[in-house]
Amino acid sequence: MAGVLAVLFILLTIFFAVFTFAISRTAILQKNINRTRAAYLAKAGINQFLYIINRDTPDWKEIGNYELTKEISAHEKYSIQVSLLGGYILINSTGIADGKKLTQKALIGLMPWKELNAAIINGEMNFPVVVTGQTEIIGDAIVGPQSVIAGSMEGEAYQGKELIKGNIFPRSKEILPVINKQIIESYLNGLTNKRQNPTRFIPGSLVLSEIKIDRNQDELILSVEDNIEIKSIRLKARLKHITILAGGNIIINGSSDIDGLIELVAGNSIIIADNSSLCGTIVIAEDSIVFQDQSLFMGQAISGSIIKVRNNAKILYPSLLYTKARESDTAGGIEFSTKSKSSTIAIAEGSGQKESASSNMIKIDTNVVVDGIIFSEQYTELMGTLYGTSITKSYWHYKPPTTYINWLKNVTIDHNKLDFLPILPIMLPARNGYAIFNVYEDNL
Repeated sequence: MAGVLAVLFILLTIFFAVFTFAISRTAILQKNINRTRAAYLAKAGINQFLYIINRDTPDWKEIGNYELTKEISAHEKYSIQVSLLGGYILINSTGIADGKKLTQKALIGLMPWKELNAAIINGEMNFPVVVTGQTEIIGDAIVGPQSVIAGSMEGEAYQGKELIKGNIFPRSKEILPVINKQIIESYLNGLTNKRQNPTRFIPGSLVLSEIKIDRNQDELILSVEDNIEIKSIRLKARLKHITILAGGNIIINGSSDIDGLIELVAGNSIIIADNSSLCGTIVIAEDSIVFQDQSLFMGQAISGSIIKVRNNAKILYPSLLYTKARESDTAGGIEFSTKSKSSTIAIAEGSGQKESASSNMIKIDTNVVVDGIIFSEQYTELMGTLYGTSITKSYWHYKPPTTYINWLKNVTIDHNKLDFLPILPIMLPARNGYAIFNVYEDNL
């Protein structure tokens, strides 16, 4: 009898253990199901916002204040909030399923319009585009009324058989897209407000190798009086919004790895060096931004002066390099040099300097390859290779002591080798609707 009771006790113990395990597994499974449902709801919120702005094409000021909550059922809903982040629209979408929350964030930009299928878009109304040497342009050319001609520079004539391996479309009216500079100014003014109301203020300078964020803290604003050295840091904040502001310079080195919605704002300059990697990050400097020493960048860079990509640095898409207009007599714009490799959208606002090497311009050096769209409101100096589209008022070539306006010498521009769909910043005209530039999401 005792043996039978022992067996029954063991069987009951096994039964309750299995029953408890089954309940636990069911709870975990239901939790995972709810998490997946919440993820789909968050994605639905982003898609709904895309549908609305493509349908209604609202003014950018209206977009910046947009909020929406939609209930799908008694236990399912999503809510979205919209703001500006750099040159793009940031949408924060949260899905909720049976109390389980999951957030996705996305940057929204503009689909390219049909003219961007051209290799060059040249806005010079008074001079033709002159090709010489071993210049090769593959793709269409949208140019001013003077069209495209072959020329000879210091005895070196054009060596190609045809001026353009594509069609030439001369235009008699202004053909360059207009940049809405109020949008970027509105975003930068918002950063000024953050500087005045930080979560934490540190006097003097700071060496930063670690940042601790409370689990329930969605936003952190750290303001430092002078300089910041970010050294050997490993920082991942795909959904938390972190803003780090320095009154002076920011230097990022020690193979730092920064990933996520992190704004780095400097009152002077920013240098990214020493194999450091920044993905999804926004860097803003009043003065220069320099990528060097095998650093890697995939994000947005906005400078009030000049952006330099050099020393084996890599800029990967999705990325935007943007320089604001200046009136000073120092050189500004965007420079790609010394064995750098870039896949990006690069935009340089014009300046008040005319026919001067100090003008804002985009420069691609010899033996440098850029893949993407480059747009200079003033001058572009091409000596290397561009896979994509060049948009510029005029080309600039300097052979001492002569400046050649709208000449291209020993240059390759091949639109057919552009290997990604460039989603443009919203400062440009919205001619073909909106699309997703980048996504930040929780891991399921």
